[in-house]
Amino acid sequence: MAHAGATAGPGCGSDRVRGAHGRLGRGPRGAGPRDHILDDALDHGASSVEANIFHDDGDLALRHDDSWVPDGVEGGEEGTLGEDYVEPLKERVRRNGCQVYPGRNEPFHLNVEIKSGDEGAQEGAFTETVRLYRELQDEIVAAGGDPQNVRLVFSGNSPEPGEWEGLLDGPVPPGVYQDQQYSGDSCDAATSDDLGSRSAWVSLSWEDCVSGDDEISPDEQDYLNRVAANAHAQGKQVRVWGAPEDVETYEVYDSTWPGEDKTRTVRDPSDATVAAWRAQLRAGVDLLNTDSLTTMREFLGDCAA
Repeated sequence: MAHAGATAGPGCGSDRVRGAHGRLGRGPRGAGPRDHILDDALDHGASSVEANIFHDDGDLALRHDDSWVPDGVEGGEEGTLGEDYVEPLKERVRRNGCQVYPGRNEPFHLNVEIKSGDEGAQEGAFTETVRLYRELQDEIVAAGGDPQNVRLVFSGNSPEPGEWEGLLDGPVPPGVYQDQQYSGDSCDAATSDDLGSRSAWVSLSWEDCVSGDDEISPDEQDYLNRVAANAHAQGKQVRVWGAPEDVETYEVYDSTWPGEDKTRTVRDPSDATVAAWRAQLRAGVDLLNTDSLTTMREFLGDCAA
């Protein structure tokens, strides 16, 4: 899964691809080589990337469940959060003068979804992730930057924010947040006037909170508009998960295509997918979930036409 971010407010344009939410260890659909998700996200100007982790003998292994290993991992071995996410981000902030993207005045979000089911393993995953994050912040500060140039956002089976300080040696570092999800009976709470100081963004279930159909009704659009306006008023971002995303990909011959190979790839999102993306753009949703950042970029470049 990737999720492409757009700046708040309605409108199109390929410059609105401001984020990605790539996941290594996402399940049987496969995630490709270990370096693919982070590199792809950063190549597209990502402001967010996700890692699914298990706490395994002290390591933070990248996988979606207790047995599955991502396709394409060299030698069948799992990656780790430190090796495949934190270390590359350290190198990037060293190279770019304390920022993930030089000159961009917004933080980069590392979203860690803890998949461990055992409470002790969940707490171990939390504390080890924060330790790695502190190392990353040390690199940023050493380069003269704000430690919140990269923010850490927990989701999945993570401890509740009220438990964080008791699990750590010392205070919770600035820049540690929670992915606050809303689904089922909690959808109305997404318009609350107190979204919590530790929530980085409002995460809505599309099917539960917005639309279970392929079309968006005026009432559903109004709800999405109100959620986004309320979140932005409290300094939060909005993302929506579980929206339709059906993209047909095929090859066509194009005599005008540059180079010797005249075959180009066509990516054709379904009507329901386009309707969901447009509804989110109208509302000013900040992060648009997508498995294909390239398709999203093409859509955003064309949708104003």
